[in-house]
Amino acid sequence: MDHGPRFRTLYLHIGLGKTGTTSIQRELAEKAARLEQRCDLHFPTALSHWKQFRGNHSDMLRAMFAQAPRPRRRLATLGLHNDEDIAAYNGVNQGDLLAGFAASNAKDLLFSAEVVAHFEPVDLAALADWCRGIATRVVVVACIRHPVHALSSEIQQRLRIGARLENLYQNPPRYRFRELFGHLGEAFGADALRVYSYHDAVDHPHGLASALLAQGDMDAGDLLEPQPAANVRMSSEAALLLSAYNREFPAFILGRRNPDRTPRTVRTLASIPGHRYQAPAEALERTQQLTAEDVGWLQSHFGLVLEYPPVEPGDVDPAFSGEALRAVALAIAGRHGKPGS
Repeated sequence: MDHGPRFRTLYLHIGLGKTGTTSIQRELAEKAARLEQRCDLHFPTALSHWKQFRGNHSDMLRAMFAQAPRPRRRLATLGLHNDEDIAAYNGVNQGDLLAGFAASNAKDLLFSAEVVAHFEPVDLAALADWCRGIATRVVVVACIRHPVHALSSEIQQRLRIGARLENLYQNPPRYRFRELFGHLGEAFGADALRVYSYHDAVDHPHGLASALLAQGDMDAGDLLEPQPAANVRMSSEAALLLSAYNREFPAFILGRRNPDRTPRTVRTLASIPGHRYQAPAEALERTQQLTAEDVGWLQSHFGLVLEYPPVEPGDVDPAFSGEALRAVALAIAGRHGKPGS
């Protein structure tokens, strides 16, 4: 990639949490060839490390830009344990990208990778330099959902990876928007940032993927269409049981994955039917308080108004005691009594 910019514009979609990113990526990957013809847009999908690429470029970019210690530790989940592993992995990916670029006649390029929102500044700077070597212009596109509106979905996702309800209610998951866009602006330039509202995007007649393309003044017509949510909502009963299981079987022990925690049990607990889960009033209120300044900053800095439908709070009074929930979670996990017994 040392022969000057190949593309006119590189759009870097940093799909923030709970904005339909997975559905968007799958739709773009499925329609990539036709998008190239319709919108003059190349969306890389021919990547050897994936038997069936579903549109998420996160793993590829994470491995290419992982100088900071924390992302390097996370590369172990991809089987990349040392510099030689990482270099070989990156070599294959970059070779695939170059082959795809050479085979394409498109003027513009699109990557979609939510992991970029979690990059350390040193890695963001390296990513920005790499992007400028590929395209004359780089545009960073972010879809933003109000943190209060996203909270119930965020909590359910965190439960699946080991969090506990009491911690999530005390410290609700949220983005620090001013800090995030400050780092992005330093790396890519403030004029490269383009943000839009998820609450407006859901009204696009051709779906969230079309709303994303519209940020680059691209119109795919009726090629793209609304897609169902990729993440299934869990019940209140499932949330309580999964939280109890997470208490007994934390995802990590001394920095390593807990071998006694099984993905199958997590899926089983998360699929238990019941009343639809909603975050309780105090968690919604705390999120509102913690994010009000950042949401106000988005409006003053980008003119972004995040208006969202009213959110009805859920019930915090479980029908079972904590001990009963623990016992049921352990029974479903095939464990009785104490963990490991």
